[in-house]
Amino acid sequence: MGITALKVLIAGLLTWIHVNAGLDMPPDRPEVAFVPHAELEKAVCRKPCEVLGFSPDDASDIIYLDQGLDIRNDVCQRSILVHELVHFMQRRAKRFADQSPRARTHWREMEALQIQRMYLAQFGRKLFIGPNFASMGLDYPFC
Repeated sequence: MGITALKVLIAGLLTWIHVNAGLDMPPDRPEVAFVPHAELEKAVCRKPCEVLGFSPDDASDIIYLDQGLDIRNDVCQRSILVHELVHFMQRRAKRFADQSPRARTHWREMEALQIQRMYLAQFGRKLFIGPNFASMGLDYPFC
Protein backbone atom coordinates (compact mmCIF):
# COMPACT_ATOMS: atom_id res chain seq x y z
CA MET A 1 0.00 0.00 0.00
CA GLY A 2 1.42 3.36 -0.99
CA ILE A 3 1.93 6.17 1.48
CA THR A 4 -0.87 8.31 0.03
CA ALA A 5 -3.37 5.44 0.10
CA LEU A 6 -2.35 4.68 3.69
CA LYS A 7 -2.86 8.32 4.72
CA VAL A 8 -6.29 8.36 3.10
CA LEU A 9 -7.22 5.10 4.86
CA ILE A 10 -6.07 6.44 8.23
CA ALA A 11 -8.03 9.68 7.76
CA GLY A 12 -11.13 7.71 6.83
CA LEU A 13 -10.82 5.34 9.79
CA LEU A 14 -10.21 8.19 12.25
CA THR A 15 -13.36 9.87 10.91
CA TRP A 16 -15.32 6.60 11.22
CA ILE A 17 -14.19 6.21 14.85
CA HIS A 18 -15.09 9.82 15.61
CA VAL A 19 -18.55 9.58 14.03
CA ASN A 20 -19.47 6.08 15.24
CA ALA A 21 -17.80 5.94 18.64
CA GLY A 22 -17.72 9.60 19.63
CA LEU A 23 -13.99 9.88 20.30
CA ASP A 24 -12.55 13.33 19.71
CA MET A 25 -10.86 13.80 16.36
CA PRO A 26 -7.17 14.42 17.04
CA PRO A 27 -5.48 17.35 15.32
CA ASP A 28 -2.60 15.14 14.17
CA ARG A 29 -2.32 11.78 12.44
CA PRO A 30 -0.25 8.79 13.49
CA GLU A 31 2.51 7.20 11.48
CA VAL A 32 2.04 3.51 10.71
CA ALA A 33 5.15 1.34 10.61
CA PHE A 34 4.94 -2.19 9.25
CA VAL A 35 7.48 -4.33 11.10
CA PRO A 36 8.46 -8.01 11.27
CA HIS A 37 6.36 -10.12 13.62
CA ALA A 38 9.41 -10.87 15.79
CA GLU A 39 9.84 -7.15 16.46
CA LEU A 40 6.24 -6.90 17.72
CA GLU A 41 6.72 -9.98 19.91
CA LYS A 42 9.85 -8.46 21.42
CA ALA A 43 8.15 -5.11 22.14
CA VAL A 44 4.88 -6.48 23.50
CA CYS A 45 5.25 -10.02 24.81
CA ARG A 46 8.99 -10.55 25.17
CA LYS A 47 8.34 -14.09 23.89
CA PRO A 48 6.53 -15.68 20.94
CA CYS A 49 2.92 -14.51 20.87
CA GLU A 50 0.05 -13.64 18.55
CA VAL A 51 0.39 -9.84 18.63
CA LEU A 52 -0.44 -8.16 15.32
CA GLY A 53 -0.43 -4.48 16.28
CA PHE A 54 0.95 -2.20 18.97
CA SER A 55 0.99 1.46 19.81
CA PRO A 56 3.13 2.57 22.75
CA ASP A 57 1.29 4.14 25.67
CA ASP A 58 3.24 7.38 25.49
CA ALA A 59 3.20 10.56 23.45
CA SER A 60 4.40 8.64 20.39
CA ASP A 61 2.51 9.00 17.15
CA ILE A 62 3.63 5.63 15.76
CA ILE A 63 1.45 2.56 15.35
CA TYR A 64 3.31 -0.66 14.69
CA LEU A 65 1.60 -3.33 12.58
CA ASP A 66 2.75 -6.79 11.56
CA GLN A 67 4.20 -6.50 8.07
CA GLY A 68 2.17 -9.53 7.00
CA LEU A 69 -1.16 -7.73 7.44
CA ASP A 70 -3.17 -6.84 4.35
CA ILE A 71 -5.12 -3.87 5.71
CA ARG A 72 -6.21 -2.78 2.25
CA ASN A 73 -8.04 -5.97 1.26
CA ASP A 74 -8.88 -7.79 4.49
CA VAL A 75 -11.43 -6.19 6.81
CA CYS A 76 -10.40 -8.42 9.72
CA GLN A 77 -6.81 -7.33 9.41
CA ARG A 78 -7.83 -3.70 8.86
CA SER A 79 -9.74 -3.88 12.14
CA ILE A 80 -6.39 -4.23 13.91
CA LEU A 81 -5.48 -0.79 12.59
CA VAL A 82 -8.88 0.48 13.77
CA HIS A 83 -8.11 -0.89 17.26
CA GLU A 84 -4.71 0.81 17.35
CA LEU A 85 -6.17 4.07 16.02
CA VAL A 86 -8.63 4.01 18.91
CA HIS A 87 -5.67 3.81 21.30
CA PHE A 88 -4.04 6.74 19.50
CA MET A 89 -7.23 8.78 19.87
CA GLN A 90 -7.61 7.75 23.52
CA ARG A 91 -4.10 8.95 24.32
CA ARG A 92 -4.61 12.26 22.51
CA ALA A 93 -7.88 12.84 24.42
CA LYS A 94 -6.33 11.67 27.72
CA ARG A 95 -9.19 9.20 27.98
CA PHE A 96 -9.42 7.53 31.40
CA ALA A 97 -6.47 9.65 32.58
CA ASP A 98 -8.04 9.95 36.02
CA GLN A 99 -7.71 6.18 36.52
CA SER A 100 -4.73 4.26 37.89
CA PRO A 101 -2.33 3.08 35.16
CA ARG A 102 -3.65 -0.48 35.42
CA ALA A 103 -7.31 0.59 35.31
CA ARG A 104 -6.60 3.05 32.48
CA THR A 105 -5.00 0.28 30.41
CA HIS A 106 -7.96 -2.01 31.09
CA TRP A 107 -10.64 0.56 30.18
CA ARG A 108 -8.81 1.70 27.09
CA GLU A 109 -8.47 -1.89 25.89
CA MET A 110 -12.14 -2.66 26.56
CA GLU A 111 -13.20 0.44 24.64
CA ALA A 112 -10.86 -0.34 21.72
CA LEU A 113 -12.23 -3.89 21.51
CA GLN A 114 -15.81 -2.61 21.58
CA ILE A 115 -15.12 -0.16 18.74
CA GLN A 116 -13.23 -2.82 16.76
CA ARG A 117 -16.27 -5.08 17.11
CA MET A 118 -18.57 -2.26 15.94
CA TYR A 119 -16.37 -1.79 12.89
CA LEU A 120 -16.38 -5.49 12.04
CA ALA A 121 -20.14 -5.77 12.56
CA GLN A 122 -20.65 -3.45 9.57
CA PHE A 123 -19.13 -6.21 7.47
CA GLY A 124 -21.00 -9.06 9.16
CA ARG A 125 -17.89 -10.18 11.02
CA LYS A 126 -17.19 -10.91 14.67
CA LEU A 127 -13.97 -10.78 16.64
CA PHE A 128 -12.78 -13.95 18.36
CA ILE A 129 -10.21 -13.31 21.07
CA GLY A 130 -8.62 -15.21 23.90
CA PRO A 131 -7.97 -14.18 27.50
CA ASN A 132 -4.95 -12.06 26.55
CA PHE A 133 -6.92 -10.22 23.86
CA ALA A 134 -5.14 -12.17 21.13
CA SER A 135 -6.77 -14.03 18.30
CA MET A 136 -6.68 -17.38 20.12
CA GLY A 137 -4.12 -18.93 17.78
CA LEU A 138 -6.67 -19.14 14.99
CA ASP A 139 -5.48 -18.98 11.45
CA TYR A 140 -6.91 -16.15 9.41
CA PRO A 141 -9.57 -15.15 9.45
CA PHE A 142 -9.62 -14.58 13.21
CA CYS A 143 -12.89 -12.78 12.78
